[in-house]
Amino acid sequence: MGLVIQRDVYAVSFVAIRSIEVGPDAGPAGQAVGAAGAAAGLRREFIAGLRFFTGNRLLVTLLTIAVVAQCGTGAVNALDVFFVTRNLHASAHLYGFLGMTFGIGAIAAGRVVQWLGARRALWLGLLVAGALVVGYARQTGFMGGVLLAFVIAIPMTMVNTAMTPLMLASTPREYLGRMLAVFNPVNQLASMLSVVVAGWLASTVLRNLAGSLGGLRFGPIDTIFTVSGLLIVITGGYALIALPTQAAEAASTEAAAGVT
Repeated sequence: MGLVIQRDVYAVSFVAIRSIEVGPDAGPAGQAVGAAGAAAGLRREFIAGLRFFTGNRLLVTLLTIAVVAQCGTGAVNALDVFFVTRNLHASAHLYGFLGMTFGIGAIAAGRVVQWLGARRALWLGLLVAGALVVGYARQTGFMGGVLLAFVIAIPMTMVNTAMTPLMLASTPREYLGRMLAVFNPVNQLASMLSVVVAGWLASTVLRNLAGSLGGLRFGPIDTIFTVSGLLIVITGGYALIALPTQAAEAASTEAAAGVT
């Protein structure tokens, strides 16, 4: 079913792109000049967007929050299936139930952001989600893991939901594309690096980790999850301190727009 849907999406994309009308072919010389002009324009636009981004306090803060949080969530996403089989002592085919449970819990987050406001929902969601991830790391039974996955979904979706209005509110419409051209690649790179580092730690440095502290037993994956949760909590504390107020957001946006 997934392959059929994906194929249909690509077919619709092809038809949409194919329907775009372009100017007449100007020959090799014209194409070379056009390509050079487009490259120069793209470079100029990207530099202007980068200047705007770095001059906007809120955007820099949000990117920092997203990158650090991705270091924690990326590790959990990469190793979660192994956590289910090793720590929760469940069959791998039950892993899908965790994803389903997470999706159900995410439905409730939208209204919470409306009640709290985007800024408060962001830092509060990070603090709560990080603490819950630490609790999730200590689970040893599948039902406990499912319950925690459901609860974690609410603050994590709050964070994702709150990010967008904060970014849009601090970015003039003409800079939205350039802002996303900086934010999204850096965020994705942080996610990929966290997956690589988590996998490397679990398979090498922490592979044979086995110990206890205060009656709690620690293994490689739950240790990584615990550190990831603490990292998310730290990010929430940073967000609480560093996110500017509404008045400061407006001033930052105006100042950044003036730089360009």
